[in-house]
Amino acid sequence: MGFLLAFFLMFSSAATAQTTPSAFPVEHISYVDSANLRTSLEPSHARVAVVFSDGSCLWTSFPTRSCFLFERKLDSHGVEIKTFGWQLLGVDVGFRNLDLLQIFPINTRPTVMFFENGVWVGQLEPDHSIKENEDLKISWQDELAQRVLEFAKKT
Repeated sequence: MGFLLAFFLMFSSAATAQTTPSAFPVEHISYVDSANLRTSLEPSHARVAVVFSDGSCLWTSFPTRSCFLFERKLDSHGVEIKTFGWQLLGVDVGFRNLDLLQIFPINTRPTVMFFENGVWVGQLEPDHSIKENEDLKISWQDELAQRVLEFAKKT
């Protein structure tokens, strides 16, 4: 009983009226559905970075294909990204929110898109050809998270 209460409190305290509770232990990425994403991209919201993933990518147990590992690495930069004025949102476009695939040019998952005042200003996709370097411990997840951080800094 105590475990269930702690689990509920952990996810309900991070969720707001616009976000959906996350099954993933991240602090700085708020997960939304397609309706709330559209509201979040209105011109009144200055800077929004959106991670488009899908359930098969998020739930895979293969580290080389795991969007979850990417989102964890991106979340570790969350405070810094937010200091540059960016809000971090996540959307599952695999099993839900399929309407977004008709609106946004999402070629692979994850795809990170950046919007300023409701206008698309950039897009980053993973380089899946990057193999984990045993000496440097670099993967496509590390490389993409670093590019997102660099984009947030330069704009």
